[in-house]
Amino acid sequence: MPDVPDVKNKNSNEGVFLYEETLHVIMKNTLPNEEKITLDGLRDKIILMVPDSCGLSVITRGLFGTTEKSFLEYGGKANSYHVLADWAYSGLGVALLPKSKIPEYIKDSVILSKNGNYVKVKYEARWSDSSSITQSFLDFSQQYLNNLSNGLAKN
Repeated sequence: MPDVPDVKNKNSNEGVFLYEETLHVIMKNTLPNEEKITLDGLRDKIILMVPDSCGLSVITRGLFGTTEKSFLEYGGKANSYHVLADWAYSGLGVALLPKSKIPEYIKDSVILSKNGNYVKVKYEARWSDSSSITQSFLDFSQQYLNNLSNGLAKN
């Protein structure tokens, strides 16, 4: 799941960092020679969203919330990242997507920038404290890491 700042599930552990990737902007007629675009550059655009279940919409709203600029959110919700990208590419509005979620046929996405830095989405693994498999998962993970380190030590 994406690491959403200030949105922590009360029933889950803090999480373990997995990886991060840049957040890209998809919109019709994006200039291919643009390297990045800022949130201010999107303030008059209609922003497309997916349902709140995955964290991307929370991240998107949070990014705009860090500025004093309002933004226009499209009333409908795309049922997948692919649909979100299609809507944006066809001109319905603007989509913000992690680079890995952009369909291959879209070649001209632009990296989102804030305060001179690329905006990145961080992903982490989380598990529920109350789950019956949490301890089994933690035991397995520890055993795997021990086996891995023992294998590296032998080489």
